Amino acid sequence: MRIYSLAMELLPGVYELRIRDRDLRSQLTRAARSISANIHEGYARKDSTQEFKRFLRIALGSSDEVQTHLEQTRILFNLDTDNLQDQYKQLSKQIQKTIQIWN
Repeated sequence: MRIYSLAMELLPGVYELRIRDRDLRSQLTRAARSISANIHEGYARKDSTQEFKRFLRIALGSSDEVQTHLEQTRILFNLDTDNLQDQYKQLSKQIQKTIQIWN
């Protein structure tokens, strides 16, 4: 799936950020990793439309969480996260479209 590939492609960008706060870094990386994991797990259960959509919604929530943590990183550490935030916004939109297709 394209959304799975995109989630995997964006992951290194999150890990490249130099975040001094251990908790924020941990939350950000865990949320970023969970996106592709939930898409993959949901796809494996695609024989149940409800289950697949449930995992896509979880992935969408994680993508939105990443955007929030990136904004916090920008504010707290003055790091340029705009490009990465935009890419995660696009990912969220694509996940939302996939959910709508399966409705």
